[in-house]
Amino acid sequence: MEAGTDAIYRPPESDLGRPAEGGGNFGSLEKGLGGDFEFSISEILSEAWELTSGSKGAIIGGFAIYMAISAVANLASVAVTGIDPEANVGSSREILGVAIETLGFVLIYPLLAGIMLYSIKRAAGDPAAAFSDNFACYDRTFSIIGLLIVQTVLVLLGMLLFIIPGIYLSVAYGLAFPLLVEKNMGVWEALETSRKAVTQCWFRFWGLWIVMSVIALGGTVVTLGIGLIWLGPMAMLCFGVAYRNIFGYEGARA
Repeated sequence: MEAGTDAIYRPPESDLGRPAEGGGNFGSLEKGLGGDFEFSISEILSEAWELTSGSKGAIIGGFAIYMAISAVANLASVAVTGIDPEANVGSSREILGVAIETLGFVLIYPLLAGIMLYSIKRAAGDPAAAFSDNFACYDRTFSIIGLLIVQTVLVLLGMLLFIIPGIYLSVAYGLAFPLLVEKNMGVWEALETSRKAVTQCWFRFWGLWIVMSVIALGGTVVTLGIGLIWLGPMAMLCFGVAYRNIFGYEGARA
């Protein structure tokens, strides 16, 4: 048999170790679902650290608003129900307190999605990335809350099924929120797309957050909290770089 004539019998060669042609480390929906993407923990951490320069203000500002809303909602709820909520069980005061906490809940998660969107735009090198991105996802508030509820229910059900399925889903659904807002997907589509793609690099994806958590905790303790100025944004940018590598960035949302 002549050399090369057996090529049709060979299994296809993987190019997972090479950058995507024409797009650096940018992935796409097709590549993400097909496992055709780069995911190196060390490279993601390194790039995220470099991106903290010029990103800290927007990300820290977004989280400052996030914490302020949470604090105001909690204080208002306590002011309405009192320090001992059990004293007002079933009363209109308790109902009002729950309503206030729910409003705070509804306000902070679209903000968190906006911080994620900003991090993805920075990772993709979008010059339009700005502080205003923190507020860009409020038009998807109901979808965001719906996704959070469905995700939480599925993870809890998984935890009841010998724990391991819940741990698997909690990691596999890690990119569902940005798929919902950056790719404009529906709730179930975002969850399943995240699960199918992340499953192909599940241990590396989980490892990335373990390593980043250790770095953030250690750096925060050693610097008495000052390190969060850099490590907080770095953690979010790790998320942005990982998402970009797997699913790419379409630049459709302002």
